[in-house]
Amino acid sequence: MSWPQNADSDAQGVGPLQVAAIEVQDAGATAKVVNTVGPRFICGHRAAADGNVYALPMLSVDGAEFSAIPQAPRAGQPSMRVYGLAPAADALDHPCDLRADLGLSPSKAVFGFPRAGTSAWLTYSDLGHVYVHDRDLRQTFRLEHAKHRVLASAFPGLTRDGRVIYGATWRDCADAQRCPEQAGYVVADPYQSHAYRSYWKSRGENAPKACITHDEVAAERTRFARFHGLSD
Repeated sequence: MSWPQNADSDAQGVGPLQVAAIEVQDAGATAKVVNTVGPRFICGHRAAADGNVYALPMLSVDGAEFSAIPQAPRAGQPSMRVYGLAPAADALDHPCDLRADLGLSPSKAVFGFPRAGTSAWLTYSDLGHVYVHDRDLRQTFRLEHAKHRVLASAFPGLTRDGRVIYGATWRDCADAQRCPEQAGYVVADPYQSHAYRSYWKSRGENAPKACITHDEVAAERTRFARFHGLSD
């Protein structure tokens, strides 16, 4: 999924949505493209509601949905939204039905892995912080920083076991002289965030999940290694 590049550098990153389906034959050691369909424009019938110019499109893990920000909606302000796609990747037409509206315009919203009976979470960064959005609860939770002067500097992602990973810079203490700036990746458990736990506490309920366990992480690493033919 992409949008056309614009010759005007100030307008790059926005435009009508396009999709292409690419069939790849994977032999393990090598892979080759055997068929392509598209690219073709989609969501034209949404112009009456959302206009025809979008920004920051992102496909879901299963290819059933995408997120994007309509730049000139006919009602309201531009905001990150989730739309549906046809079950077949090479479909001639896609429904582009509206499935969620986050109500704000952050950076690119990245999908997590859907679980049985629940919608996939989204994660995004905004003003140096990282957030997760639970579509079933219609709630957004900010992940607090464990270091000093943390600045998220890359799009976050969600692992299959639910952890959030993002690139960032930080310092180990507040004193810039003693603690130089560092850079690397941050791995966070959203279920242990203050915002997530406070939400359930305010409802007088126990959170349905307390944390991502070491066993869950180990199980996912084993599954990943076996799937890709790697040693555990």
